[in-house]
Amino acid sequence: MGQRQGIGKVFVLVRVDWLLTPPKERATIKRSADGREVTMANGLIRRVWRLSPDAATFAFDALMTGASLIRGVKPEAELELDGHHYDVGGLVGQKECVPPARVA
Repeated sequence: MGQRQGIGKVFVLVRVDWLLTPPKERATIKRSADGREVTMANGLIRRVWRLSPDAATFAFDALMTGASLIRGVKPEAELELDGHHYDVGGLVGQKECVPPARVA
């Protein structure tokens, strides 16, 4: 097994096929002590939402490799209802982001 340094923790690289051998770690949902974040993890991925000042995903990591799956906290979707534009999730002002997918 190798190790890869992540932000604030060490990720252990596992050389097991997760389709054939289910992970031993159980799925969890945890709220931070200050109540500002919610973390969901299942041993394969981890997703963290910041709830204040606005709700947004700010971490989405592949735990098998330690790779981050997002580059910025942009809206995950855009809606238009009755001529009004709404962003769904995300925070305004991020510089390096992939724009949200548009669904017609």
